[in-house]
Amino acid sequence: MTTRCFWFFLIVCIAMVFSGSAVEAQQVNVSIAVIKASNSGNGIDENIKHLQPKLSRLNYASYTLLKQDAQRGELHTELIFDLPDGDTMRIKPIGIESGYLKLFVAMDKAGLKTNFKIANGNTIIVGGSAYQDGSMVIALSADY
Repeated sequence: MTTRCFWFFLIVCIAMVFSGSAVEAQQVNVSIAVIKASNSGNGIDENIKHLQPKLSRLNYASYTLLKQDAQRGELHTELIFDLPDGDTMRIKPIGIESGYLKLFVAMDKAGLKTNFKIANGNTIIVGGSAYQDGSMVIALSADY
């Protein structure tokens, strides 16, 4: 009987190790498009035309792409993006719940510290701070 218990215990331990490392090894791709939204000028940058339906809700006259960046990391690993205004955007994938990736997002200068949920392959718009003659907004996308 003790041999049987030993093998059962060993199998359970091995299963726990492999299931735990599968969760920890979950890779996440995060990309940002930093956009200047302004009422001077007109139209939308060709490189971000696909974001027009989301951006149009912000009610600015023009949208110009300032910077794009992408990083790949694991769950619970912080990804750091430098922004054109000197701020830093820190994004930490926390976990996956009900098909959504939960992210902790912080921008130090802007004073933003919050959680977002984003569906796989989707994009959310994060409001930023004042920038030149408009505002800086960030289109944040994630694949996992």
